[in-house]
Amino acid sequence: MPLTVGVTPFAQWTSLSTLLTRMGWDETQDITAYKAGDGPWLLLHTRPEYAVASALDAGIPPEEALTEWQFEAQELIDFFKENREQAAMTDISCALRHPQALVQWLGANHTAFQDRFSGLEQGIPELSPPPVATPLSLLIATQLVAQTPALSPLLAQLEASSVPVGNPGEQMPHVDIPSVLNELNNTADTQQSEKLSGERDDLKAENDLLLRQLFAVQEELERIYLDNKAKDARCQEYQDELAKQEADNAELKIALDRQNNENNILNSRLRATEDSKESLQSQNAELETTIQSLRQCLSEYSASKRGSPLKSVMKSVKKLSPSARNQEKCIELVRQSDLFDADWYVRKNPDVAAKFPDPAMHYTLFGGLEGRAASERFDSIKYLKRHPDVAKSGVNPLVHYLLHGKAEGRKL
Repeated sequence: MPLTVGVTPFAQWTSLSTLLTRMGWDETQDITAYKAGDGPWLLLHTRPEYAVASALDAGIPPEEALTEWQFEAQELIDFFKENREQAAMTDISCALRHPQALVQWLGANHTAFQDRFSGLEQGIPELSPPPVATPLSLLIATQLVAQTPALSPLLAQLEASSVPVGNPGEQMPHVDIPSVLNELNNTADTQQSEKLSGERDDLKAENDLLLRQLFAVQEELERIYLDNKAKDARCQEYQDELAKQEADNAELKIALDRQNNENNILNSRLRATEDSKESLQSQNAELETTIQSLRQCLSEYSASKRGSPLKSVMKSVKKLSPSARNQEKCIELVRQSDLFDADWYVRKNPDVAAKFPDPAMHYTLFGGLEGRAASERFDSIKYLKRHPDVAKSGVNPLVHYLLHGKAEGRKL
């Protein structure tokens, strides 16, 4: 099968034509259409400095030439990666300097080329050096490439994918500054004044173009820097907001835990209130029974006018339940305590004054468990929070303190 050749743009590769023909290349092949050909492929590339310098000598703007070279070089690498078994890649300068080493390496290491060098190693044709770009164009191209850092990864891929012949450092362009100056001087001496003026205008225009391009690159870099800085600032804002949210969540959790504790206390009080309600209902039933008994005694006394009505009444009173008598004791204990202020309790709880003529009774049976304060000196809620065991027991907080808490040394 014939050899298919692909080349990066503006490369001075024609000096390899003799060697390529001996390797099976058809001179009529369109090197720009290498992807449409059949393997094997030999893919040739040159440094971007040489390509841009050649383009400059041909009148092509350097940035346009560099953009085209960059695109086509990436296409060449992608094609090589997809066809490694049938394709080989080499630098044109290395191939011209070391054709023998190129042939030997391909014949020894690449199966697609092993049958193409029969007897060729003893008869490598003499290769002429490629045309050299003008020193000024090479200087401009070298400067442009140096100021384009995006080329570094691409150049590294080309070097890694190429046949390892020669020294990679010898591919780098070397600009002879004296030659550049000599070229400028000779041009100034040999051209007519009008032509020299025009060329100077052209050179100034090119320099202005390069400066604009450099300024554009600089502005783009500054824009990227500012964008990154803005992104960093936004990222910091997001981190600060996240930290604030986490702090808020922690505070909410603390508040939730506090609310749960208060709910537990309220539930305990509710259960105690319900128990007190049931006890009061039972006591009311007992009192109702006692009242009926007293009424019956009075009725019997009125009918017979005999016996002692006082004795009958006392017998009925003695029938009162122990729990009712205990509540009476607790109510009296609260009423006599200096920690209960009846006037203050009524002022702070106007709803109590409207329904209960006895503040001490209301506080003992209901108010304490509802969290109402007995006075300025005794806060029921505070006492129950300090002593959760009291809250669970359902005992009136002031009654507990007077009967047990004070002796136990509990804080109000």
